[in-house]
Amino acid sequence: MAGVTFLSENPSLIIVVTVFALIFLLIGFGAVHLLAKLRLLGQRLAQVSAMAAEINEKSVRLHLALESLAERLSKIETAQTETRALMDQSRVELANLVRAVGGENQLSKAIEMARSGAIANEIVLTTGIGLDEAEAIVKFHGLAK
Repeated sequence: MAGVTFLSENPSLIIVVTVFALIFLLIGFGAVHLLAKLRLLGQRLAQVSAMAAEINEKSVRLHLALESLAERLSKIETAQTETRALMDQSRVELANLVRAVGGENQLSKAIEMARSGAIANEIVLTTGIGLDEAEAIVKFHGLAK
């Protein structure tokens, strides 16, 4: 009890003890506040980390999709090149066929002319075939003399 009496008799000591108590109380509140902020920051960090993982996963998926797309485009380019080659080959074959059919038409026309009595020079001028061919056609298909 002597200590209580000592405190009650000395007001400056009471003030000092009260100030220290208030300081410790403020430090305690500050520490609690900082711990709450630290917990909130931890939660936000966890959210950011989850988002980063999700972004990374989507990035990997996008990368795989782009690789697949590049592979498909490569196949399409190869198919397109092959198609162009086939088209060019078809054009050449068609041109050859047209020439062959056109040549047959000229020969048919030349034979008809020879059967009608045309001479080799007339057949050459009309059909565009060679003179030797026209003479042979006249000889074999022309009117008998």
